[in-house]
Amino acid sequence: MRSLRILYFLLFFSLFFSPDSFSQLRKIHSEDADPENEIVSMSFYSASEGFVAFKKWIGYTADSGRTFNKKFIRIDNVDYGTYPVNLTLGFGISSIKAFDKNNIVISGDYGFVPSILTSTDGGSTFKLSYHSQLNPMVITDGVRDMIFPSGNTGFAADPDRVLKTSDGGKTWAPVFTRQGSGFTNIVAPDNQHIFVFSTEYGLAHLFKSADGGSTWNTVLLPEISDKRIIYSY
Repeated sequence: MRSLRILYFLLFFSLFFSPDSFSQLRKIHSEDADPENEIVSMSFYSASEGFVAFKKWIGYTADSGRTFNKKFIRIDNVDYGTYPVNLTLGFGISSIKAFDKNNIVISGDYGFVPSILTSTDGGSTFKLSYHSQLNPMVITDGVRDMIFPSGNTGFAADPDRVLKTSDGGKTWAPVFTRQGSGFTNIVAPDNQHIFVFSTEYGLAHLFKSADGGSTWNTVLLPEISDKRIIYSY
């Protein structure tokens, strides 16, 4: 009986985990020289063209990610406007949206203050379009996630708020505030229906808007101790 079980196991493994099952996957780019420069986000506007946000730079690609034209966010290529910015740690990248080769939006933080940058020249220069913290006395994190469901309308989430833009990221305004929520992810299948939630332990809550962010309701979740949302889509 034991030998029969082993035979069944080997047959199952060969059918579902054979090398052929991975034949469609291939590595096209690797940061071997800097393994800590992991990919944090990507946005493609065609099958081959788009931008990939790494931890230390953003890269434009025209060959589906095989090679990149590196663009760095430096102190001297950002227009900060009137915002008082802590430049000690530089800009921490969290997500990116590319409308085309020139127009991109990048979210993240300056000194843990939620911040959003825009560029109209493909990442050669940037403009700080949003820089705000709900409570300056509490250190939280930056804009953790950002999504543009359709056109120029987009939504972003920092630990305490949901932000909305209607002009492709040039201006942003809070549409939902809940201090201490630890928001990490935002999902929007269209411009009207938006979900925001936290994947942190002890902060398992999910909120939904069905009117483009004007009003928000709590989505009831199962009562499970030490529950944690992994993802929602």
